[in-house]
Amino acid sequence: MIPFTEYNNNKNLDCHFIHANGFPPNAYKTFLSLLNNKFQIKAPLLRPHWKDYNKVDDFSDWDLFLDDFIRYCNENNINQSYGIGHSIGGNILIRACLQNKTLFKSIVLLDPTIFIPTIVRIWKVASSIPFVKSLFPLAKAAKNRRVDFDSFNHVYDSYRNKTIFSKIPDEQLKEYIDSIFNYNQELQSYHLNYNKKWEEKMFLTSLFKDIEIWNNIDDLKIPVLIITPDTNPVLRKSAIKRFTSNDNIKFITIKDSSHLFPIEKSKLTSELIFKYLNI
Repeated sequence: MIPFTEYNNNKNLDCHFIHANGFPPNAYKTFLSLLNNKFQIKAPLLRPHWKDYNKVDDFSDWDLFLDDFIRYCNENNINQSYGIGHSIGGNILIRACLQNKTLFKSIVLLDPTIFIPTIVRIWKVASSIPFVKSLFPLAKAAKNRRVDFDSFNHVYDSYRNKTIFSKIPDEQLKEYIDSIFNYNQELQSYHLNYNKKWEEKMFLTSLFKDIEIWNNIDDLKIPVLIITPDTNPVLRKSAIKRFTSNDNIKFITIKDSSHLFPIEKSKLTSELIFKYLNI
């Protein structure tokens, strides 16, 4: 079965959360705990975070993760539930809804990684050129990512100084670090607990399947809320304009936030979701 993390509160409102690339469910501990006040949460793990699984060389595109999620839905008898997805999680969630229209009654996409067709076509050509491909900033950063630190505090000090994490409160940053680093007795260091090659390849293949979304977006009949940050959102204005042609899709922007706003502003994000879903 597809492994998942569960936050059980014995309530009837099931909600399924799909995490971002390199951010396993426990990276969102505060956010998911707040959602757990009204939902029973299950959060399936993307393959990079499966225990003792490391077949990264077999991975070619995001269909692998979509197929895993559909399998997870079947294994857990999901029908007319609620769904929330962040980043790649939003991409997978909306594609799952387009493939099977009875899975969810409503979904929330948190700055989903969905790019307009023009960008997709440009990237497909550019990514076929090894030199250009090697320059992609996010993939390059993932490839060069440091995986070993002497202590938890050394990880924290390093991450606390990175711009990408600058808006995350201290406690939530510690939750994130704790979710991706384990103490390795053999190495005597805090070691990244997944293969960073996954992260690199996921960035490099992030646009390949987005055309399927644009070709079918008008077929989406369930209520959809898309929340974006006001700073460097992945979902750009041109994409938002196309989405708004479907009256079932609504947008909210969170001020003073980045792509990591579910972790930066957990309380506000959960409140906006509850308000939209009227629960």
